[in-house]
Amino acid sequence: MKIKFSAALNKRIFILVLFALAFSYSGIAQGKYKPKYSTSRREKKQPFPSPTDFRQGGWLGGAGLTAMIGFRSTESSFESGTLDGEFQPVPLPGLMLEFGRFYQFKKPFIFHYVDASIAYKGLLGNEDFTISSAGTELASDNHTFNQHFASINGNLNNIIPLSDYAFIQNTIGINADIRFLDGFENNYPAGIPALNDNAFVAQVHYKLGFGYAIDTDLVIETSLETPIFNFTPSGREFSQLDYYQSSYQPFILRVRLLFFRLGNDKCPPVGNPDLPASFENGYGD
Repeated sequence: MKIKFSAALNKRIFILVLFALAFSYSGIAQGKYKPKYSTSRREKKQPFPSPTDFRQGGWLGGAGLTAMIGFRSTESSFESGTLDGEFQPVPLPGLMLEFGRFYQFKKPFIFHYVDASIAYKGLLGNEDFTISSAGTELASDNHTFNQHFASINGNLNNIIPLSDYAFIQNTIGINADIRFLDGFENNYPAGIPALNDNAFVAQVHYKLGFGYAIDTDLVIETSLETPIFNFTPSGREFSQLDYYQSSYQPFILRVRLLFFRLGNDKCPPVGNPDLPASFENGYGD
């Protein structure tokens, strides 16, 4: 089955997601997202809501852009050296959507929380190529792949506080992706193999992100993720995927929301001696 996305549609998706990311960053930078709780606390709080006040587990949801980046062109010979080819990978934007759960550690050592999610992931790319024989050009064209995966992800997350409300996030995780739709054009002339062996992908990935506590029970994270090792498939490079005659490094630019709930469903009783003075929204001033 071939799935095609027009260049105009890809451009609109790319512009809309970039606009959303830029808006979230600029809003935070300009102080438009002010937490509702007091900012005059004497005791400095961690930017991530504390599992002492909130439930350790919660829901998360995210969306983002994918990009398949080829860092160099490839030159190869085929059919006993009678054909020569030059291949240039070109990235195209795709979409990613996820939904899952997270769980905080009460006594974190290196990692502060773990999360798991199921996701849709679209990986798109283009390749320009020129085929020649004995110095004479035989074909010059391009073709596009668009691969659609169902993904399972698991992550261990470290948090480095920047302020009461902002933090840097370092994440190491794994993903297992199963392809359910395969859009794969092949415009090579006869005698040129087209690689497309990525029906199942299992990887170790790294993610670097920035987080901000919008409110006492809501955190937003923006991150960039890329694989650092492939369990499968085995390709030319240890962290890239091969399509046609080119290698592509997947990247995901993601915005994620984490939702927290107080530890008790009911409001704490008035005059409880175990609670700090002026307890409000899970924090004591």
